Amino acid sequence: MQVFDLTHLRDTTTYTVFSADSHYDGFGNAHNIAINEDSGYAYAWGLKHIMGVPFIDITNPDNPTSAGGMTKRLFS
Repeated sequence: MQVFDLTHLRDTTTYTVFSADSHYDGFGNAHNIAINEDSGYAYAWGLKHIMGVPFIDITNPDNPTSAGGMTKRLFS
């Protein structure tokens, strides 16, 4: 999961290639990622080879960390 501060885009007027501000490699591809802005946690689901939903603490966006997860398969 790449973390990128969207405020970098505010003053851009020309084509620019940006890099991620940080990276979390606790999973590979995800179908969806939801962020709870109040708690500072991200939740990823639809992951290849991983059952359940990992919880990622992004209260410090420069250092996202694992915060556990739910191991049950949630798709019907």
